[in-house]
Amino acid sequence: MIRSVAILLMFLVCMFASRPSLAEDERAFRASGVAATEQQAVVEAYYQGLVRELARFAGAQAEGEVGQQFRRDFERDFTNFRRRYFTPDTDHRCIPKGDRVTCEVEGTIKVLALQTDFTKVMKNTERTLSNSLTFVLSAANAANNKAPVVVDKLTAVFLDAGNKVLSGSAINKAIAEHKVDFALAVSEMSFSPVQFDPAEQKAHGSLTVRFKLNDLKGGTQVASVPVTVSDTVNGPSLEVVRDDLAFKLAGKAAVEIGRQVNGALVSFQVNRQENQAAAERVATGGHMYLVRLEGVAQRDRDKIRVVRETISARIPDGAPQVDPSQSTPTRVTLTFSTSSKLNPDDLIDALYAAHSSINTFEATYAGNNEFLVHY
Repeated sequence: MIRSVAILLMFLVCMFASRPSLAEDERAFRASGVAATEQQAVVEAYYQGLVRELARFAGAQAEGEVGQQFRRDFERDFTNFRRRYFTPDTDHRCIPKGDRVTCEVEGTIKVLALQTDFTKVMKNTERTLSNSLTFVLSAANAANNKAPVVVDKLTAVFLDAGNKVLSGSAINKAIAEHKVDFALAVSEMSFSPVQFDPAEQKAHGSLTVRFKLNDLKGGTQVASVPVTVSDTVNGPSLEVVRDDLAFKLAGKAAVEIGRQVNGALVSFQVNRQENQAAAERVATGGHMYLVRLEGVAQRDRDKIRVVRETISARIPDGAPQVDPSQSTPTRVTLTFSTSSKLNPDDLIDALYAAHSSINTFEATYAGNNEFLVHY
């Protein structure tokens, strides 16, 4: 036991040694992964490092629709994925722990490459949900002369994302005609007292911005999260750098608000689509069912096809399809809807008949419109 602890300490010392300074578009990282094999643990450690960096500008979407897209690319081609987002000096070391392996990865993430691809994924995800969005931005209630600066920089952030931002007289007309999707209002801005170090000639300060994002068509609030940023500027005196620091903080806050809004919008639109689908099922008397194929990956197309065909044959209006949001690397979830009354035993019988040659096949009805399938 003592020898194992000593080895682990030596391992950590080697891993956490100091590293040279990095360029602004790179960031040092350390991450760990645990799995049954060394290869799996290494892959998981790399991904954990990337997800933490992705969360800096993707927010909750690092674990949502956007994160799932990165995960799919990661699992499809780990070699190229590592080459794309990590510098060549990134390395790993592993130690066994019983029947598991723990691997630590230390190195550098190429932040610029990750940000570039994140922007592309966000645009693709938003366009598949809504194609384009129209925003109204304002800071009418924020009693701070820097509030318009935040709005101007926010406008640039949304335009860069491919959205439309209205201003002036076009706003009232568009709202009256229900052509505005979302309204984002900066409601409060608060600067902290600026700290100036005359020895180093540096000024440091922070800014907190409160904002609200509302869905005008649905009349609901999408997000209301205070954002706090801090930064430092160089200069000979506080009077000289005060305005520069304020503008720098305003720009940084706008980027952070844009990040928060991006993640919130994707989550909101996904949920809205699901709610609309549920409402349509209620209106037509339909019910949605889930069929979870345990131990099945997306590449197991034969197994997925047999189950889909079995459902379609038994339930003509079912239209079964894979639901990526409820699927994992080791489980595929099929969904189908029907307005007909369904006896779960009838579908169970049909599934067994379709898999009669597989002795280990099992299908059960778990209740709550959910079926479980094991091979």
